[in-house]
Amino acid sequence: MDVISFLYTIFLLLLYACVISSCFYAWMNTGHKLYLHLIALFVFFLFDLSIISIIEFIYHTPGQFSPVPSVSFPLLRNVGFFSGMIIYTFFFLCLMERSFELLNLIPLLIYAACMVVFGTIRNSAAADWMYFTARYVTIISLLFLLRIQIRACGDRIDVQRRALALQLNLFILVFMCLSFVENTVTTMYWKEYSGWLNSFAPRLSERIFCEDMYSVILSYWCLTQCYDVIKNKLNTAVLPVNMSSALPKDCYDSAKEEFAQKLGLTKREREILDLLLKDMTNQEISGELVISLGTVKTHVHNILQKAEVTKRTQLMEQFRNFVQK
Repeated sequence: MDVISFLYTIFLLLLYACVISSCFYAWMNTGHKLYLHLIALFVFFLFDLSIISIIEFIYHTPGQFSPVPSVSFPLLRNVGFFSGMIIYTFFFLCLMERSFELLNLIPLLIYAACMVVFGTIRNSAAADWMYFTARYVTIISLLFLLRIQIRACGDRIDVQRRALALQLNLFILVFMCLSFVENTVTTMYWKEYSGWLNSFAPRLSERIFCEDMYSVILSYWCLTQCYDVIKNKLNTAVLPVNMSSALPKDCYDSAKEEFAQKLGLTKREREILDLLLKDMTNQEISGELVISLGTVKTHVHNILQKAEVTKRTQLMEQFRNFVQK
């Protein structure tokens, strides 16, 4: 039954690798720091999975509690978990468009102290439980603190960005609580749990499956976000002609103004049209005009509708033909 354990691990490795590469592509094309933080988060997942795999596939003894537990890897595991706390902090601060504050340092210091204390306790079920409990309690505390900060932002950040931050915060909070419960139950009933697990996947004894489920769902969300960026890029890659560089500025501005007037565009739609003709993605337009991504998508849809086309490339082609007349 080692095949199930192996395939499960390979699936997670490939999934994390796909997310990291997709986020890197999205960051290269948008310059949005959020994708950098997502890359850091999934590198942490990858690092943690590597450590777990070493424990399960090299040192595993079926039925034995924590043959080489996390506390036997104090340096690697502590550095990994502490890095994860920092990544979560900066991820939400990026969503809130806020800088690191002294208040955010408190959970990190408490967690560091717990790791030093519990990492030196002699190997036992209680030590293993305390080690992970310290992790979950401090992460949950950190998420509650960040949630308070998100709500305190009020109207200082975009409504959609604030809603996204709150939803992600709640999502991670729920799964961290579930992971804490799972870790507690499996520790209390280790004999029965290991017997059941060894019947079909003997080398998955170190997993917290709620955390794996959380990372898979988060991976899906990241891939959908990156898909929008990739789709927009591919749509505009067919005709990457920047008309503003092909005409003198006064001629280009005049042609653009006439074209916008012909379509009956509003002032905001004219601003977005100018950026569309410069081959900018929705994300880039959102950053350039400091408006939400949803607002940009609505305006782009209206512009395409007024031009009676369905794709950006068709809009650019229509503008090209308009200029050449």
